Amino acid sequence: MVGWDPALGGYRAVLADNYGHADVMRGRIEGDRLTFESVGDSPVRLRMTWDVSDPADITWRNESSIDGVAWTLIEVYHLTRIPG
Repeated sequence: MVGWDPALGGYRAVLADNYGHADVMRGRIEGDRLTFESVGDSPVRLRMTWDVSDPADITWRNESSIDGVAWTLIEVYHLTRIPG
């Protein structure tokens, strides 16, 4: 679930994954990138980025940071259009 939070002037998202993890994230658009980062002081933080700078090769990145250390790449996917 994603939406604009007018009180905070930014995007908010809620995520739940198949490992039982749930999180609240804040988002921003910078140029051709939409980025969400988990909110709060959890020791494990997530960052997800959609990059549309090349419309022929849109990518989604999933990264994590443990205890505030540098972001580490978990996975990158190249999104493709389904014909039809």
